[in-house]
Amino acid sequence: MLDATLMTDLLDTPVRASFDADWRPHAVSRGAAAALRPDIGPFAAPASDRPEDLADLAALVTARAAPVLMAQVPEIRVPEGLALLGLVKAVQMVATEAAQSDPTEFRELGPEDAPEMLRLAQLTKPGPFELRTHRLGTFVGLHAEGALVAMAGQRMGFGGYREISGVCVHPDHRGKGHATRLLGAMIGRIRAEGKTPFLHTYADNATAIRLYESLGFELRAELNVAEIA
Repeated sequence: MLDATLMTDLLDTPVRASFDADWRPHAVSRGAAAALRPDIGPFAAPASDRPEDLADLAALVTARAAPVLMAQVPEIRVPEGLALLGLVKAVQMVATEAAQSDPTEFRELGPEDAPEMLRLAQLTKPGPFELRTHRLGTFVGLHAEGALVAMAGQRMGFGGYREISGVCVHPDHRGKGHATRLLGAMIGRIRAEGKTPFLHTYADNATAIRLYESLGFELRAELNVAEIA
C-alpha cells in the first residue's frame, strides 16, 4: 500500500497544482483560470470549482478558440457555455520502490530536437504533445542511425512530485527494452532531485500498466480526463 502522505489533494488535481507551481511560466491566465500556451500543450484548469472560477475558465477557452483538456480525480464540471467533447478514464501511478537505471545512457534533448520529438510523438501517440512541450521539463532520448527513436520526459510538477511523460519508442525499435531503460533513467533523475516520480496512462492500457507495475509504480487513483471547447 502507498504511504498515506501520498494521498494528497495535489495529486488529485495535478493540472491545477502544476499551474500553481512548475507550469506558471508557461501559462496564459484569465482571472482564476489558466491554460498552457497552445504550442506547449492543451491542459487547462480553474482555480476551483466555484461558479466564478468556472466562468473564468469558460472565457479563457472561448478566447483560445481551441479545445482544452482537464484532468483530475474529482468529477469534472464543464463550465456553462462550453461543451464536453469527450471523457475518458486514466490511472495515476506513483513510484514507491521504482527501479532506476543509468541516466547517462540517454542524451538530454533540447530545442534543436523539438521537430524530431514532435514527429516521434505524432507517430507513436504517447499523449498530448506539441512542438514546445519539451519546455515543461527534462527530456532524454536515444538516437539510432541519426534519428530519434525513443524518448521520455517530464511534464507536470508540483511540491515533491514530478510526472514522467512522453514515453515513446519508434515501432521499428520496439522489443529492445528502450522504454524500460528510459523510464529507469527518468526515475533516477527525479529521485536525484529529491522528488517522487508519478505518471498517468489510460485506464484500459493494460500493457502499459503492467510495465509500470513491474518497475515499482503503484496504482493510486483513477482520473477523469475531459476535452472541452
